[in-house]
Amino acid sequence: MKIEADNSHCRQEAIRSGNYDAMRRFHDKFRNADFFLFDDIQYIIGKKATQEEFSYIFNALHAANKQIVISADKPPKDMGILDEGLHSRFEGGLIAGLTSPNEMK
Repeated sequence: MKIEADNSHCRQEAIRSGNYDAMRRFHDKFRNADFFLFDDIQYIIGKKATQEEFSYIFNALHAANKQIVISADKPPKDMGILDEGLHSRFEGGLIAGLTSPNEMK
């Protein structure tokens, strides 16, 4: 199963899953993905509960050797207030800067 998500999508699903069974389904959906693409990770900066939940999802997928792709508008070292555990995980992966072909020199 392939999951593509951004900060807004994950937050909306978590809010909708206010009861125990719905929250369990939320966890199962994201933690059982074969491939997880999370766009705009910079928007979880300063959101402790969101970072914590993302960390649980990340750890579960990483432990199961699943593919995880995270995108942001800046590298981890420039993200400011980010949970130290997440920061070290992001720095431990492949970091690639992408630019528009028009910006290449």
